[in-house]
Formats: sequence, C-alpha cells, structure tokens
Amino acid sequence: MNPQGFLDNIKKFFKSKTIFANLILANILVFAVVLILEVLFTVFVFENGFFIDGSAQKHLKLVWSYLSSTSDFESIFRRPWSVITYMFVHEGFGHIFGNMLTFYFFGRYLEQFLGSRKLLSTYLLGGIAGWILYVVGYNFIPMFIAMGHGPMWGASAAVLATVVAAATYRPNMKINLIFIQIEFKYIAAIMVIGDFLSLKSGVNAGGHLGHLGGAIYGFFMIKQLQKGRDINSWLERIIFSITKSGRKKTKMKVVYKKSKAASQSDEDYNYSKAQAQQKIDRILEKISVAGYDSLNKTEKAFLNKYSRQ
Repeated sequence: MNPQGFLDNIKKFFKSKTIFANLILANILVFAVVLILEVLFTVFVFENGFFIDGSAQKHLKLVWSYLSSTSDFESIFRRPWSVITYMFVHEGFGHIFGNMLTFYFFGRYLEQFLGSRKLLSTYLLGGIAGWILYVVGYNFIPMFIAMGHGPMWGASAAVLATVVAAATYRPNMKINLIFIQIEFKYIAAIMVIGDFLSLKSGVNAGGHLGHLGGAIYGFFMIKQLQKGRDINSWLERIIFSITKSGRKKTKMKVVYKKSKAASQSDEDYNYSKAQAQQKIDRILEKISVAGYDSLNKTEKAFLNKYSRQ
C-alpha cells in the first residue's frame, strides 16, 4: 500500500464532513482532549501551579466522571448527558483504535445501504441499548450486583450495533481481511459469541454485557426495518429538525415546468406549481440523506414524471 495514497484517502475522508466522518472525528477529538488534560493535570499539579491543593488523579477522575456513565441510578440522575457522552470516551490508544477501525469498515457499508441518518441513529441508539443492558445487569443480575457499580465508557456497544446491523442487512457481503475474504455474518457472529463467552471471565464483564445490548439492538432494528417498521425514525426526525436550519440546500434541483392549463387561473396555477416543487424538494432531500433506494414507488414515479417536463 502506498503510504501517501493512504494518507490522502484519510484526508479526503475527513474533509468530506459526512455524518460518518464526523462520528469518527468526534471520538478522536474527545480522546485527544482527555489525553491533553491528563498531561496538563499531571505536569502542573506537581509544579503546584495549575490547581492549588489538588492532585492529578483527583481532577482526572472528575473529567472521567462527567463524561463516562454508570449503573448507579443516583449518579445517572445527576449526569443524564453521560448516557450519550460515554460512547465517545476511550481509555488508551488501543481501545479507540480498535473501535474506530471496526466502525470504519462496517459503518461505511451501513451508510451506503441505508443512508447517513440511519447510521447516526443506529450508533446512538445502539450505544443507549448497550447502556440499558449494562444498568439492568448491575442492578438486577446476581453476578454483576456482587461486582458493585462502576464507570462505563467506550463506543463498543454503538460500534457492535453497527456491525450487527450491516451483517443482518447484507449477511453474505464480503469484506477483505488481509489475505482472505470473509462474509459479514461470520464476523458479526464471532464478535457476539466472543462477548457472550467473556461474561463468565469477570474481566470487563460489564463491558461485554453492554456490547451485547448494542448487538441486540442492531439485529432487532434491521429485522423491524425489513418488516416495514422503522424504529429509528423518531430520533432521526429529532436530529433532522435540529440540524435542518443549518443544513445547506442540496445542489441537485428539479424545476417544475408544467404548462398552465387553459382552465386554470394564474392563482391556481402558481399554487399547484409551488406545491409540486415543494414535493420535489422533499424527495431530493430524502435522496441526499438516505439514497435513491429509500424512495417508494410513488415518489420515484413523481420524480421521474416531472424531471422530464
């Protein structure tokens, strides 16, 4: 592989400013900020010039407590945002590298299959599902109750939701792994089984439980989508309504040019023309977010009809 070509591809990927690229960038930025704070706290605390009567560990613990989540209900009520922020926090380079590499390979396919909005909602809801199972385990399952409440961080549940969703949607699609090609369904199965078997080890058992929560959500979401029920749509509508005002309008445009019927008044003609153009704009917005295949037959027929006029 050409190193320069690889670096150019990475630059091009992040410059694309897609939701997919921004998710990975958000994880990297949070990791970098926490790492920088760790260095600053350690250096300046020992010099007694940054925090008076404090310690590096104390302030680092404070940062982690604000960003990571937990299974303790009292702490959750004090930091409700941690249900989201925990899935952007990583401990160590190996942790974030493994998660983002896996997400890069599978996230791009899910984005191609179902669009960027579906990728984002799957990531977030998969992470929340992992958190829910983690909380349930540490409050109601004997082995986890005995371990006591602890912090939760990492994108693994969100990433595994993406992996399983892609594998459920296109189980026989293959991905290149060094010298071999392997189908999505086998990679997803290996990861899920590995997390399940790791529950008995006691080493990061809570993390593995959370991963399984994300996997369950990814599988269930796709199965429901295949039945015509989009369980992610509520979150996508919220995200769209928040970002709509700041989003640039798509450059692609179909202009409604239907001739005025003799029986139509100017007012009626202008109204029908505006209504048709609004419908076309909504269809084009849907294509820009979720792809042409997301259109139903009626929308495709409408777009095809007026694009030829």
